[in-house]
Amino acid sequence: MIFSTLTFIVFGIILFFYNKIVFTIFLGGSILYVSWVFAFLAIRKKLDWEYFELVSKNQSYWGNNRKYSGY
Repeated sequence: MIFSTLTFIVFGIILFFYNKIVFTIFLGGSILYVSWVFAFLAIRKKLDWEYFELVSKNQSYWGNNRKYSGY
């Protein structure tokens, strides 16, 4: 995370001095990307919890209903 942030800042500075229009497009795209990630982070968290509950119920079902075979 630290390396990514540092790379983003350094690239942004270089791009700013190279071409202001390209820097503006880069900055706008980066803001949209970060917004998109944070907007769906909560939804992803909810889906992960639902998947975990489903898998744990499935494992519990097969673990409790299996007959002991002596192994």
